[in-house]
Order: sequence, then structure tokens, then C-alpha cells
Amino acid sequence: MNFDEALPRLVASYDQGLLTPFVGLGVSVGTCSQWRDLIVNLSEEARQQGLGVFPDINAVPEPELPKWANRIVALLRRNDPTAFPDVMRKALYAKKPSDPMFITDAVNELANV
Repeated sequence: MNFDEALPRLVASYDQGLLTPFVGLGVSVGTCSQWRDLIVNLSEEARQQGLGVFPDINAVPEPELPKWANRIVALLRRNDPTAFPDVMRKALYAKKPSDPMFITDAVNELANV
């Protein structure tokens, strides 16, 4: 399957709430939780909601992260679909006082769009 064939299927899956895109840092670095921290935050939220106990995400090998992210997101979405956007925002924008905060050139360019 090539990109032109896959794109409509991806869009349809996203529109149906069946796809959660996880993208690299790029634009969000310094503003949002990094990939592993996002999954840690989501797993903690799932644990607090009584949805299970997850491994220490900080100890999970990098290739295993997407699998755990997918499992945790699926549980959170099924548990309360209407609350999921707020759960994701909270996990995404959770910052520690020691985290750097800066606006990248890419963020400035997007703000101008």
C-alpha cells in the first residue's frame, strides 16, 4: 500500500476515534511532555482510574513504548471517551519545575499561519 492509498484510511480511522497519532518532539520540544514522559503520565492516570498497574515506563525499552502507549490510550478512551481529550491534555502539558520552557522557531512559524 502506498501513501496515497493509506492516507484516506488513516483519516477515516482518526475521524472515527480509532487512531491516536503519536508524533515526534520536533515542534513541541520544550513545550510538551516528551514521548516517554507522556506515556508515564498516561499510565499514572490509568492507574489512578483503577484501570490496571503498568510497568515502570522508564524501564521499558524504546521499541516497546508504542505498544504500551497504545494499550494505555485504549484503556483510557474506553473508560471515559468524553474525558479522554482532557486526560491527554493533562498528560501532554504536565511539566516539572525543572523542565525548560522555550518557544522553538517551528512554533513561531506555526503561530503565524
